[in-house]
Amino acid sequence: MALTDQQQTDLYNGVSAIYACLLGVNGKLGSLPDAINIPSAIDRIYKVVAQPVQRTVDGKVQSIPQIQDNADTNTMVRGLVATIASLQSTVNALATGSGADPAAIQEAAQAGAEAALRNLTLKSA
Repeated sequence: MALTDQQQTDLYNGVSAIYACLLGVNGKLGSLPDAINIPSAIDRIYKVVAQPVQRTVDGKVQSIPQIQDNADTNTMVRGLVATIASLQSTVNALATGSGADPAAIQEAAQAGAEAALRNLTLKSA
């Protein structure tokens, strides 16, 4: 999802306010400029990360907060990494047992994955 100019500005201002609160304007911990309203800054940040995204699950379009979609994606990626590691071990064991060269198999798989990823495009709603 692309952020609008206003959302980018709000996010930048919110993060800047928190940064200023933590480090202070002159690098002094805890010094807080009078112009910074922390609850307002946090609210602006939350509004950006809570923006809904659309995704399709079982043929139905769902609207969920961006922050939840990010968490779900993180969980799925961790699962995929574990699955790939398991499959790689299995292929190595099978290749070694049948007299094949595991390094050659890994090189071919890497080349195939890189070729497939070159054509991958991601679109946001």
